[in-house]
Amino acid sequence: MREDPVKEREPKTNYTMPALSVSEFTTLIKTTLEAQPKLRQALVSGEISNVNYHSSGHVYFTLKDNAAQLSCVMWRSVAEKIAKIKEGQKVEIAGSIEVYPPSGKYQLIVKKIEAGGQGNLYEQFLLLKEKLRQEGLFEAIHKKKLPDFPLKIGVLTSTTGAVIHDILQTFRSRYPVAKIFVFPTPVQGITAKNIIIQNLEIADTSGMDVLILARGGGSIEDLWNFNEEEVARAIFRCKTPIITGIGHETDTTIADFVADLRTETPTAAAVKAVPHKKELTDQLGKDLINIKKSLLYYIDIKKQTLENYQHKVIDTLKSNLERQKNDLDRLRDKLYRLLPDTIDDYLYDIEKIEIRLQKAMQEALSSRFMQINELENKSKIHLKDSLSFHKNTLDLLETKLQGLDITQILNQGYSLTLKDGNVTNKASLHANDLIITLFSDGNVRSIVG
Repeated sequence: MREDPVKEREPKTNYTMPALSVSEFTTLIKTTLEAQPKLRQALVSGEISNVNYHSSGHVYFTLKDNAAQLSCVMWRSVAEKIAKIKEGQKVEIAGSIEVYPPSGKYQLIVKKIEAGGQGNLYEQFLLLKEKLRQEGLFEAIHKKKLPDFPLKIGVLTSTTGAVIHDILQTFRSRYPVAKIFVFPTPVQGITAKNIIIQNLEIADTSGMDVLILARGGGSIEDLWNFNEEEVARAIFRCKTPIITGIGHETDTTIADFVADLRTETPTAAAVKAVPHKKELTDQLGKDLINIKKSLLYYIDIKKQTLENYQHKVIDTLKSNLERQKNDLDRLRDKLYRLLPDTIDDYLYDIEKIEIRLQKAMQEALSSRFMQINELENKSKIHLKDSLSFHKNTLDLLETKLQGLDITQILNQGYSLTLKDGNVTNKASLHANDLIITLFSDGNVRSIVG
């Protein structure tokens, strides 16, 4: 069998030196690099990124340009003498290279830092920030109020990593009644910007009460998708309130300025989005106590008022009853004196009134019956005359129509208007005239207005 041609072309190497351990090899690299004069007294310019002020007092950061990056360490003794450095700052660093064997990494030990202007990304950040500020995208008037008790919360973040876990855990512990909708969103990379914009539009039309846009910390490059103008404008267009929790406490992006509320971390965003169940329970308990106190006080006031009113009513009733009793006694005495004569007079008057009423009712009924009979006779005569008139008119029309062959004309969609059985025109018509309009399928009677 023929051997693989690739293997045939591989050069044969003879390793005559004994193998070095990893420690020995790393030590060789360390002594070689650190012995180089240009590396022992190096002057390097670049842009600061990933700044980390450690609790020990040491400062760790990255120095980068468009093509490469370099790990840097500034020991506490040096950091105490140098002004605090910032993300995106353009600097010149004097220092020496050092290899750290435990990790096999090399780093620049900083001895001196001089400012060299702002980095390119940071400059872009400031320019866009000022542009959007002048357009009013950061104004408080555009900030939407967060709901007090949201029931549907949309979370836009990566589904991998600690951020989504921390947010969901916060919601479960603080406000478990809310329903959480996760919109899986990449927060880093070339395509992340477009997906962030797309998911913002989807979430905004999904009936959410509030949205959270979050990611963990990182360098200015890692967070750059949240400094894109298109993302900022997509946030501004949203009708749903948006809370941002991007990076760590010191990280601030353009998205934070446009959002309705900016928080320091993703977990803080979840905390700001919902109340704590214990706080709600405590507040409800206080409210119930206050309501109970208010009700008891209200009941006492009303009870006292009712008792006062009751006493007043009883006193008034007693006074009125006593006065009415006295009035009745006086009236009774007066009636006893007047009753015999008065009853006789009343009975006589009633008999006269009854006779007059009976006579008047008989006369009224007779008159009404006569009017009804008269109206009935007039109606019969009028109806008879009207029917006779219309019959004669129809007979006349029928006689005239028999002599005219207009059927074909009417069948073509024309109509014919007659007055008193004769074809008429507009000039011969007067108000209240009766006219008949003939169609192919019947006729219509009309009164001229």
